[in-house]
Amino acid sequence: MRELNYNGVNLQVFGNKEEMSAFTVSIMLERMKSPDPVNIMLPTGTTPELVYEELARQEASIFEGVRLFNMDEYGFFQNNEFRFVDCDDEASYKRYMKENVLKNIWAKVENYFPSEKDALKAGSYDQLIQEKWWIDLCVNAIGEDGHTFWFNSPPNSETNSQTRLVELNTSTQNVNKGLTWIETPSHAVTIWLDTWMRSKEILLLVCWVRKARILKDILDSDWFTREIPATILKEHPNCSWIIDEDAARLLK
Repeated sequence: MRELNYNGVNLQVFGNKEEMSAFTVSIMLERMKSPDPVNIMLPTGTTPELVYEELARQEASIFEGVRLFNMDEYGFFQNNEFRFVDCDDEASYKRYMKENVLKNIWAKVENYFPSEKDALKAGSYDQLIQEKWWIDLCVNAIGEDGHTFWFNSPPNSETNSQTRLVELNTSTQNVNKGLTWIETPSHAVTIWLDTWMRSKEILLLVCWVRKARILKDILDSDWFTREIPATILKEHPNCSWIIDEDAARLLK
């Protein structure tokens, strides 16, 4: 690992995705040792896959006192009524998390997802998170269009918005389908910027050459812009930028 300061941001650069994932898991396991309840927010996607593989190998006892919050869930409209995809659908994030992270502890750990309430009235999930004393540790990633947490896509990102129903843009749908070979639903209920920016600590993971350009654009920006929502991460007081050499290739 090497440290790099680029445009005032300290980055931890690892040789590959495996190394940065192992480092991320080590931080998460250390935070889970707290005697107090620990609220952790997790994304889906391909970036944290190795992190989840390692977490799934841990003893169930490690998750005692841990609450897991998920950023979003897919859905669609049928007869003018919004519905989440079935929890057994291959596109379901509940299914993804159960199979990749929680398969050994599904019945033992508190885990939360956005609900239908958020499709009808924005902010229900945020209220739940507030009642649980906010998020202690948030694992995050970015998309090639600069979206983050999780379907906060340009140019519709607002810093003061709450968890709500969003329509996915074509770019996000195509990228997700290309990575997973699963047809991406038209809508999602997603966590919004204001809530996750209240997280006490953020671990931002960025890997692969295809993220190099957007990472540079984020770091080159001196302020938050709706065109690149992930620029807001530079404003968080405790965000660790954990990247691999491929993603750092344009940072000179």
